Amino acid sequence: PETLGPAGLIVPRDAGPVLMAEAVGEVIEDDALRRSLVVAGRERLRDYAPDAARRLFLAALAEVA
Repeated sequence: PETLGPAGLIVPRDAGPVLMAEAVGEVIEDDALRRSLVVAGRERLRDYAPDAARRLFLAALAEVA
């Protein structure tokens, strides 16, 4: 969940195939939801660009040092 943020739907591991299929169907059928997930995913991706990842890593090191 921390990595995903608002860029996806979370289905519990033990939810089973029916709930997984429902979540996938929701994304397929709901244009607004799908667009918001795409936008959030692209924004989330920026956090994993090399410079951003380096900054986050160094900040985490500074917290524990």
